[in-house]
Amino acid sequence: EQQGTTWSSTIVDMSNSILTTPTLRLDTGDNPHIAFYDGSNGTIGIKYLWHDGSSWNTVSVDTTTSTSACAFSLDADNTPQIAYVASGKLRFATLRRNAALFSNVTSLGWTGETNYASDGCHPENGYRNTPFTFRVNYTSVFNAPPLAGYPRLHVSDASGEISGSPFAMIQANASDLKYDDGKLYTTTAYLPGNTSYSYYFEAYDCYNSSASGLPCCACPGPVVSGLDLPAQGETRIVGSAERRGVLNPDKGDKAQIYFRGNQSGSYACRIFTLDGELLFEDRKDNVSEGVFEWIPKDIASGIYFVTVEGPGINTRKKLAIIR
Repeated sequence: EQQGTTWSSTIVDMSNSILTTPTLRLDTGDNPHIAFYDGSNGTIGIKYLWHDGSSWNTVSVDTTTSTSACAFSLDADNTPQIAYVASGKLRFATLRRNAALFSNVTSLGWTGETNYASDGCHPENGYRNTPFTFRVNYTSVFNAPPLAGYPRLHVSDASGEISGSPFAMIQANASDLKYDDGKLYTTTAYLPGNTSYSYYFEAYDCYNSSASGLPCCACPGPVVSGLDLPAQGETRIVGSAERRGVLNPDKGDKAQIYFRGNQSGSYACRIFTLDGELLFEDRKDNVSEGVFEWIPKDIASGIYFVTVEGPGINTRKKLAIIR
């Protein structure tokens, strides 16, 4: 390893009879892998060493007497492929990794970001046209990338896994090539309404080691309303199941003001009398859509004005109260 203008070296194998020139390859995480012929005691044979990001590891590939020269490469999944001569015959070896030896080296965890400190989904409530964003942190002790197609997201309702599940996930930062300190993956899904969901994440590394961690277990998912939101930039007022924009407080009706903007931000709802007196005001932050609720108390029958303002929306609608 060159540090500035000075070279440093590390002894990675204590054998005193290495008889062939070692072959060095770097994996996708820039960790070194080495294969060579060790003639110690005449029986050691072909050895394979690799650095997992924190320490060196060694295995004997073949201890056949008269084993000699070898050629070595890593495939696209960082699996070693070794060709060598043993007892005058050409042999080929590839590593079949023992799942027990490689357990707990690949894991999934929560990202720790805002809205993702203790779960992997945001928002937790929404509607059929709400985009639900799922995020998870993938970590490999060996700095091994995930197997192609992983991590992926499974979503279920009361009857089982929903159509379209499992969902593919993408890298949050494609330029991040380090997996030993955690790498973020994300996906966005639209879910059928009027029910609650559960979800979990699944992953394998490129060595086929399955990931462990809380995100691999079923987690309570979003609760989705079946009511369709208005078009972007619009509001819809529902006073009761039968009448839109009309409500009778004596029957327990409440005003539900549904809105949909064009980006995440702060949205304000205000309700006025015809004379401009403010009766109700509420605000929702860091959302792009949702619903305001107003339960009128001691409010006379009549017409009232409802305004909703926020990014991409500025509406004024009438609300009727009939007692």
